[in-house]
Amino acid sequence: MEKRRGEKRPNSRYEIDYVRLKWVVVFFSFAVLLWWFFVSQVFVVKEIVYESEPSEPVVEKIEALKGKNILLLKTEELVASMQKELPIIKRMAIYRGLPDTLRIRVEERDRAIVWQSKENYYFIDTSGVAYEHAEGGKKESYLPIIDDSGIAVELGNRIVSSDFVATVQKIIDELPAKINNESIEEIHVGESTFSIAVLTSDNVMIKFDITQAVDTQIEAVRYIYSEKRGDVKQYIDVRVLGKAYIK
Repeated sequence: MEKRRGEKRPNSRYEIDYVRLKWVVVFFSFAVLLWWFFVSQVFVVKEIVYESEPSEPVVEKIEALKGKNILLLKTEELVASMQKELPIIKRMAIYRGLPDTLRIRVEERDRAIVWQSKENYYFIDTSGVAYEHAEGGKKESYLPIIDDSGIAVELGNRIVSSDFVATVQKIIDELPAKINNESIEEIHVGESTFSIAVLTSDNVMIKFDITQAVDTQIEAVRYIYSEKRGDVKQYIDVRVLGKAYIK
């Protein structure tokens, strides 16, 4: 049917679905936030602040975090992974400083003694944990504790007690002055770490009990050296408190 002249068309009506519009706005806003947080360069690690001065291998591992999204870092997992890979790390904490800075606190193991098993040398901390290979194992640098049983050592494991470490350190520090300044040439450990044998530069073997008071044992050795050194040909055994056996 033809439209008659002068007849008005009905107006078109559009109704806005405000509920749908609201969800569209929410969706795009959420998408923008996700992009801002996880894709843009705003929250990428750019700076690392150290509360101490870690060793070079530790710094190298930590610096590899630069360029990673600071919000996606799983700090506890990172610490556990780094400690496993680098046993020299005793304690470690990672703190986020938004938007792009990490603050790192690292406590490394202190070198207490050196352990020798066969041809391998290891640094041991005061708690008795083997944490690093001691390359070379030269006596000029340190006096190794020789494990005569040659048991394999895995880095990160505790191989001796803290009491063992403390006792050995005390013997190394104090014994030479009690044996007429003879030097300590070697320290040996057998199948048990309850006792050690110290070989002097005059080829005398001195046997100590790690579980007993080391001061008393060192004093017993001092007495033998001052009163009966001429009678000692092979060894002094002070593992029984109050007594000293010589040969």
